[in-house]
Amino acid sequence: MEGILGMCLRWSLAVFPGVLMVGCGLTGTRSIAPIEETIPGRIVLEYSGSEVGFSPDSRFLAVSGVSSLDMYETGSFERIWTTRSEQLLADDWFRRVVFSPDVRTIAVGSSTDKVLLFDTRTGALLSVLRGEHGAFGSNYPSQGMMAWSPDGAVLAANAGYFSTVVWRMDSGDRFVIGHSDDDAVLSLAFSSEGTNLLVGSEKGVWFYALATLLSGASDIDSAEVGRLVPWQQGMESANWIIHSEFAPDTSMLASSWGEGSPGEYSVTIWETSTGEQVWRLDGLRGVWSPDGRRMASGTANDDGYLIVWDTAGWGELFTLGRYTSELEGLAWSPDGRYLASAARGEVIVWDIDR
Repeated sequence: MEGILGMCLRWSLAVFPGVLMVGCGLTGTRSIAPIEETIPGRIVLEYSGSEVGFSPDSRFLAVSGVSSLDMYETGSFERIWTTRSEQLLADDWFRRVVFSPDVRTIAVGSSTDKVLLFDTRTGALLSVLRGEHGAFGSNYPSQGMMAWSPDGAVLAANAGYFSTVVWRMDSGDRFVIGHSDDDAVLSLAFSSEGTNLLVGSEKGVWFYALATLLSGASDIDSAEVGRLVPWQQGMESANWIIHSEFAPDTSMLASSWGEGSPGEYSVTIWETSTGEQVWRLDGLRGVWSPDGRRMASGTANDDGYLIVWDTAGWGELFTLGRYTSELEGLAWSPDGRYLASAARGEVIVWDIDR
């Protein structure tokens, strides 16, 4: 700390939940120093899980584990319902979770070829969507990404490694986009106006006109109907993809991957319109805040902590406590108040405003 402060002509102090941030006006660097072990606003949920997701109105938090799906109300964080996978699925388990834009429905990926739709308030099973090309929430963290169109009329999910399935909610019609064997699907997002589906893959970002997809054949070759913006710096050094996520305005994509030996992870930020690499940071996962102005990531070890970054200059804003095993799930609430993490079964909710 003395070495950092000694280099500065202008410096400032700021206190965040549980941390002291020292800002250096000369170098633009930041140093984080813990103040206390018990951090205000840290809520440990009673029921464990490996995936977390908030509803669009920030009123509900879904926690998905291998054998259960639990729904909580934010604020009190009381559990309002739970369902067990063995009651619904034979030799199957829950994985990804994503709420519909109107909050009424939650889509849950399974470890086989099914996506289950539940009533958000009651937990009643509404319907089961089926695919043909692999798991919608497999044991591989990068698989099973899902996204709703802004109007809730369409749900998209990546199935296995090399295909994306799109369903129309009104008719149940299913459309399958196939990718080549060297172009694994990593992430999904709809444009804000809902006219385009964006699919992040190992080769780049595919852009699909939704109207064209929904009016064509049920089995689609990505190269025939999509437009590819390739990555300018490839992903050759990536041994395995952990997580990939578009920014809220889809202008950038954050990909978290493993390199070299286990435990070596980094997050790369890409510009989706050009494929250019914007930034790179050490860590596990990279999750955008709802306004895109911050990003949360975890350190790549079992005794790690969360880091919140400023996406304007990619400096560290503050850190949040510690988790005791490898980070599996991370999500912001849409109002930006809460950050939920799941690390090998332990689910923690951080109140950022505290």
